[in-house]
Amino acid sequence: MQLAVPTPTPPLPAQERGDLGVEMRLATDESYSAYYSVFPVIKVLRDPIFLEVRLLDHADPRLVLLLPTCWATPGPDRAGPILWPILQDGCPFDGDNYKTVVLGVEETPEVPLPGLYKRFEVKTFVFVVGASPNAIYDRVFFHCSAVVCRDGDANCIPPTCVARRQRRVSDPRPRDWDADLPRGLASVGPLRLLEVPRELPMQSREARAASLWSDSLPPLVPTVLSALALGTALFCGIAFSVSACRHRLRRPESRGRRSDGSAVDHFTL
Repeated sequence: MQLAVPTPTPPLPAQERGDLGVEMRLATDESYSAYYSVFPVIKVLRDPIFLEVRLLDHADPRLVLLLPTCWATPGPDRAGPILWPILQDGCPFDGDNYKTVVLGVEETPEVPLPGLYKRFEVKTFVFVVGASPNAIYDRVFFHCSAVVCRDGDANCIPPTCVARRQRRVSDPRPRDWDADLPRGLASVGPLRLLEVPRELPMQSREARAASLWSDSLPPLVPTVLSALALGTALFCGIAFSVSACRHRLRRPESRGRRSDGSAVDHFTL
């Protein structure tokens, strides 16, 4: 189990302004061909998480999306007192045992402008507060601050991720490289993290994770859910029969609400 020690000082929240949207999404695998839309997402500790931040509704090939800072929290509050750095100054956090991997983005029909996307892989972890190993948060939210600049501008220099000691000497970029750039924030979550033996096959691990999640519910919840499902089935059967008898069978209109864990914020150039 990877244990994240909380850092008391969160990063300063970026300003949220304007008309351009930035969105953070959680891909189902490393292909980034599908994304989760229902949350919480159940994951096993130390499994990879494939995150993506993209600029929405813009087709200017001169724009470049940069991520100065990304971090994780046990709750939805981006500026909460407990956090764990993921990216710092656009590069993987050096203090992580399982270092974040920044992934390249290639041009495809689905991604015509790869400069407007950022992708990275994170290993799942839990938050531990204080010295007690029992004070564990099993939920994780991810957040990123994003800036947008025009390729070729003097202040539009992507970070060169090398060892921290070398970066201080060889990297000529000023520390306020994103100070005057349009910026915004994006978040995704929650993820529910479970401890499952990694020696099990993937399908067995997923089944075990689902079982653990079900077992963690309060005692009455499964009974209530079963009763609701049975009641819904009976109601639908009665409604169908009545409608058929009256020869007025219609396709029901869906009124469900999708549980989407991503958050979209806006800013302008």
